[in-house]
Amino acid sequence: MSRRKRSSGPVKIYITGLEQPAPRRGSSGKLFSDEISYSLSAPFVNDNDARILRELVYWNSGTGKRRVQSRLIRGKQARYGIIADPRELTPTMLRRVLMKGEDRNFLDACRLLLAGKPRKAYDLLQPLGKVADAQFLAGMLALKLGMAQKSADLLGRAMEKPEDLGDEFLRHRVAVMFDLPVTATATAHVGPTLNGVMLAMVEAKQRLRHHNDAMYVLRRLHDRLPRDIVVLLSLCEYLLDHSKAGVAEFREVIALTEGVDNDTYIHAGVLLLRAQAFRKLGEQEGAKDVLTAALRKTVDRTVAILVALRLERFELFMEMDLVGRAVEDLRRLRDLDPVLATRLERKYKDLR
Repeated sequence: MSRRKRSSGPVKIYITGLEQPAPRRGSSGKLFSDEISYSLSAPFVNDNDARILRELVYWNSGTGKRRVQSRLIRGKQARYGIIADPRELTPTMLRRVLMKGEDRNFLDACRLLLAGKPRKAYDLLQPLGKVADAQFLAGMLALKLGMAQKSADLLGRAMEKPEDLGDEFLRHRVAVMFDLPVTATATAHVGPTLNGVMLAMVEAKQRLRHHNDAMYVLRRLHDRLPRDIVVLLSLCEYLLDHSKAGVAEFREVIALTEGVDNDTYIHAGVLLLRAQAFRKLGEQEGAKDVLTAALRKTVDRTVAILVALRLERFELFMEMDLVGRAVEDLRRLRDLDPVLATRLERKYKDLR
């Protein structure tokens, strides 16, 4: 059984009505880059997606006034994607009569999500078995609603039609993005792409404790995106925290993370796992060097990753009997997490 510590954070959903012109001939027409994004400020990764993000329009339900939003809104308004003009998803009576039943259900499900009703949206999407985007959306909602087996089944069906993923959203000028907790310190942003579906499948399989299946999908995903830092983070954490992890897995993590730069908080998370692999192998100097390098940058780092890095180095210094340096890390930890620092002081009474 895996001992992997998972984030308890929710899977957040953002649905956005887009005033987007038809794609140019010869282009793929996809609204989503087929990569895993991790940016805290913008969920998409290419220039076209960034432009779309800048042009998002949402409607204030209280005043009815039109607003232009330069980036996705966090908090209450973005809880179920309330950053869209609902009229984009409400066809005229004539158009609705002429629409196929599956199109009506798909748009109704998106509108229900805007209204904060994910369960009703899920119920509408389930019967749309031939629509890859409907299966993707239903699978992600099932994951959010705690139905891991249903989620795995639905995402599996979506994976069978990778070439169709994103088409339905594009046709109706709707974009959807999910915040997916990947580790305790990192969140990925995924859209309706094969890689996004695969990462969500890993999460569903982990919740089901189908660890061999989760590892198989992760390996496939890493083969597809060998340089994607989010995928690397997820794979390395799984290798380290699996119950059967041993010297071979620790060595593999070190090999996989060779040459990783400290560019973002996700990269810092990968360096943390590299240090943990060195430490598990008893190579304390190697672990110390990695952690020290990772902690040289603190700008644009989340509190969670800074706490994790400080805590790892504090414990390492205690193992190495470098009490003075451990005390310095404990002082920095107190600024980040006073409760954790107090607990450590109680555990290591000699540090007072």
